[in-house]
Amino acid sequence: MAGEQLAEYLRSLEATPGASSDLTFGIVESLSPLTVLIEGRLRLDSDFVTMSEFLKGRYVTVQGERVEVLKPLQTGEAVRLLRYSNGQRYYIIDRV
Repeated sequence: MAGEQLAEYLRSLEATPGASSDLTFGIVESLSPLTVLIEGRLRLDSDFVTMSEFLKGRYVTVQGERVEVLKPLQTGEAVRLLRYSNGQRYYIIDRV
């Protein structure tokens, strides 16, 4: 499984600062362009943040009617982020 491979990889990393990833939290300040305030002190834009496809909103058509399947991320929402690349990149995992 992919999760087991990720766990094994993280265990194999040396115990150096920034070698592994960690979770942090933030607030979405804007969507276009994407800007997230991390822990109330660090403002990141789309050059440093990637958003999960599950947060982009998805719609399907059922019997001719458009139905929202996944709600898109909104300004002001709290999010959980995964920090990687020695703290240079962040990935928005989910809403909090």
